[in-house]
Amino acid sequence: MKTRGFTLIELSIVLMISGLLLASFLEYYTVYLQKQKFDTTKERMREIRTALTIYAATEHRLPCPEGRETAKSRPSKRPSSLKSMREKEADKLAEDVCRLDAPVPPGVKVYNGDKQGSGPGKQVWIGAIPLRALRLGEDQGMDGWGNPFTYAVSRKLTLPDGMHSNPSPPGVISVVDEFGKSLLDKVDTGRWVLVSHGPSANGAITPSGGRRPCGEKTLDAENCNADGLFVIAPYARKSGTWFFDDLVIFDDLDAGGSILDRLIVCSGKRKFYSPGEAAADDEGCLGPTNAWEGMCLQSEILDEKFEVHKKPASFALPPAIGAGADCACATGYKLVLGGKWDDGSAKLYINTNSSITFTDPAGNIIPVGDPLPGGALPIGEEASPTPIKYYNQQTSLFTCVQ
Repeated sequence: MKTRGFTLIELSIVLMISGLLLASFLEYYTVYLQKQKFDTTKERMREIRTALTIYAATEHRLPCPEGRETAKSRPSKRPSSLKSMREKEADKLAEDVCRLDAPVPPGVKVYNGDKQGSGPGKQVWIGAIPLRALRLGEDQGMDGWGNPFTYAVSRKLTLPDGMHSNPSPPGVISVVDEFGKSLLDKVDTGRWVLVSHGPSANGAITPSGGRRPCGEKTLDAENCNADGLFVIAPYARKSGTWFFDDLVIFDDLDAGGSILDRLIVCSGKRKFYSPGEAAADDEGCLGPTNAWEGMCLQSEILDEKFEVHKKPASFALPPAIGAGADCACATGYKLVLGGKWDDGSAKLYINTNSSITFTDPAGNIIPVGDPLPGGALPIGEEASPTPIKYYNQQTSLFTCVQ
């Protein structure tokens, strides 16, 4: 009995179909990888936003940008143990890259708004994210395509106590849409801007502290020409005037800030975040000044038996303490409840094998865990179309008073 092989026509058809399937898969995989890079970029930008907010709340100013080679170029120093108190104080002052007489860090560009002088009043400093100051890892300073974020800041707000006033002082940065219309409540008052230069990396900072070419006469180029004006426009990869593939955020809370950012801003003013109150200020903060300090967030789960399952504190701003434990205050302060809100409810179905979790205002994933480990029911029970367990979560805001 003879076996029949493939003819050339049949083999050609098989190869053609395989090629089409492979092309479709590669196209899907390319889209998938790009989505991952966008998601990574957005997540890291949110992390940087929160780090900047915490820095401003604790240091009463914004950090200065740095050039990519700043940390590597610092000379070695004599061990601290061999130095006098005066030498240590001098070192501390010298290391303050944001002091009034500090030189511009290598690789940082400076824009003088009025072109009439070199004072900090209208200056914008543009460079890389200061990772060490914000206590961020090296990866967090890079977008999903492996390029450093660009960080622009109003120079006057980086000086000692530059952000220490109520309401928070305005900056001098311009943020506009694709038609040049300001996206700020008041024109030219942006405090800081964070830019990912997207897949094209046009204008991104290089490892040596230089810049990749910006491209000419495109919306995208406006975010790398160091003129103190930044654009947020629709994503458009087609070449020409409207080309734009950057991701941009700025300090306007309504432009993507989390509830944690808002709480920290009000905490810096020693006020509560209560935007619905008529007496609240422009940033949603309410209450007398100097009433309390710091804050601590702690959540609890209420199960269907009305049993409370308290979770460790997810965030603490000094003098509040307790991250990873119960909220508390440093010595000399008393812990008080500043407010409480519902985070919502979760439902558990039979045999879903899915974990029940909540996301608290600090962005932490909190598993229920206590009533049913892992959130899953014992194997063997039939699946149910209706939920059999309900959980509710509440988050409390604690503050410290003297």
